[in-house]
Formats: sequence, structure tokens, C-alpha cells
Amino acid sequence: MKRFLFSLLTLLLLDGCTPSPETAGAESQSVTPYDAKVMAEKLRRLASRGDAKAQYHLGMFYNNGLVGDGPDPLRAMEWFEKSAAGGDPLAHYKLGCYHHGQWKILPKDSIKALEHYRVAAEAGYSRAQFGVASLLLEQNSTREALPWLEAAGEQGDVFSLGTLFTLYNRGEGVARDDVRAYRYLLLTLKADSSLKSSKTDTLQEELAAVISPEAIREAEEAAAAWSPKPGALTLEANSGFRAVQHFLAQNAGSIP
Repeated sequence: MKRFLFSLLTLLLLDGCTPSPETAGAESQSVTPYDAKVMAEKLRRLASRGDAKAQYHLGMFYNNGLVGDGPDPLRAMEWFEKSAAGGDPLAHYKLGCYHHGQWKILPKDSIKALEHYRVAAEAGYSRAQFGVASLLLEQNSTREALPWLEAAGEQGDVFSLGTLFTLYNRGEGVARDDVRAYRYLLLTLKADSSLKSSKTDTLQEELAAVISPEAIREAEEAAAAWSPKPGALTLEANSGFRAVQHFLAQNAGSIP
């Protein structure tokens, strides 16, 4: 199901609207080099004692170039592997990214990527749920991918909502459903209003022309009432340095 990649979001890239990278861990807020150095040292002390969450955060510091002279994905991967062995689901997600091709430091291995993504997806992380779905779609396993897309979409993952629109709009792996396509288009645009453009206006007009006024009204009312419901792990992953600061505050008494 490689054609799914030519989704609504792919079309929007032509307008220069680049989706943000995954935001698990520490990269979503800026921090001074001094603060990063101090935080990294505290994380290192906890990580060296086997704390899986500290290992994950420290891995993100290396992943994002917050320590050293720039991003160091190889050292980051060492910490992610230790963290994943200790059961941290976000570390599994990052290993999934690496096996899926991020940084190109490992041969692409969809089987290993899927294994790692599943751990984080089952724990409730929306980006991992989309990762699972994307690999399943590549394998033409659309029916198996749909529940993961729906779960991530409910949390507000715009990639999943855009992919659901594409699948139902084109009838790829599912029966074509213009009403569902229209609804998912509206939800995609509500999840990220910056995606609205002349292209999405055209898509919306084309769908509205082939479905009933009642269906349009119901879809618009449902979209107006909808709001994303991110789970605890998604909120943690998206909270950036706040999550690191909270973790260090909780463990202040345990730092050697």
C-alpha cells in the first residue's frame, strides 16, 4: 500500500507545508546550553544506575544534539537500547524510528521497526500507532492498520487523520466512502488548521458535490464537536523539556 503515502499531507507538502518531526522527549522547547548540560549530567547519574526513563531522556539529548557538538544518534541509540530493555515504551518508539530509517544509521528493517513501534503503540503513544499503521499499509494490511489509524486519530494525530481521508477517498484497501472521507478531511483540518489551502478547499468542494446535504451537515456538526483526546503517554512525549524537568524534580532525592 505504498500509494497511501501520496496522501493529503503529501499533497500539502507541495505548498511547502512541512509536517513537524516526531516530538517525543526533549526537543519541543528551547533550552540554554548551560541548562542542557546541567540536566544531562543529572540524567546521566540516574541513567548509570539503570533508570529507564532517565536513559530515554538522555538518549533524546544526544538524538537532538543538546549535548556534545551536535546530534549523536549512535550514542543516543545506546541509551535507547538500555531504556527499552528496561521497559520504557518511548525508547522502543525511538528504536522503531531508527530501524525505519531515521538518521540512516541502521539498515532499514521494517520487521524490527514494527516490533518496537508496537510496544509504544500498545502503551498508547499516537505517533507509534501511526508508525505501526504506516508499516502495515506498506504490507497491504489495510484492515489491520485501520484500528491503529483510528486510535491515533482520536488523539489528534494529523498524519493518521489525513491517511484515513486518503484511504476512504480513494477506496484503497477499503470500500470507497465519500461521507467518511469528507468527515476525515474536516477532522484533519481541525487537527491542524495550517493545512487549509486552496487544495483542501477543492477537495472539500469535490466531496460535498457527491454527498447529500444531510451527510454534509452531520459531518460538519461532528467535526465541530470533536476535540483530540491525547492519552497520558502522548502528552508526556509531546511535553518536551517539561517532562524532563518534572522527571528530575520527582527524582531529585535519588540523584547521586
